[in-house]
Amino acid sequence: MIRIICYLFSFTFLFSCSEKPEKSRYDPDSGTVGLPKNDKGFIRLMDSAQKHLPEFIHFLTENFSDTNYYYILKSAYKDAESTEHMWSYPIGITGDTVTCILIDSAYTLTNIKKGDTTQILKTSIEDWAIFDTHGKVLKGNFSEKYLKGEE
Repeated sequence: MIRIICYLFSFTFLFSCSEKPEKSRYDPDSGTVGLPKNDKGFIRLMDSAQKHLPEFIHFLTENFSDTNYYYILKSAYKDAESTEHMWSYPIGITGDTVTCILIDSAYTLTNIKKGDTTQILKTSIEDWAIFDTHGKVLKGNFSEKYLKGEE
């Protein structure tokens, strides 16, 4: 089940930002969506995710060991030339930091790979989702429709 969710998110929601302003583009070969740097629509969705983040943190904290739920969050990863926004699986929270395991494979980045443990500041979380055991989104996943071009 987790592999299916990881695959779907890796394929559908991994995207990279370029330094040059350009139109959103979908690459069916890689399953990535390229967005202009500082894309206003995506920034609006990140703001929504941040606004509702306390709900995610509360639900995660209260139900962390409950196997009826699955949690993921999206944040930016960078190197000298590019930025990719990828999904991670939270494994712990300490203060303002969430410890996660990266569940996406980087498309262009070479300084991080799927399975790496990362530390993400709560203020850097760009999206989040809570799923049931059947893969149904219960809360969050603010960017899905936008990245699919449905919004």
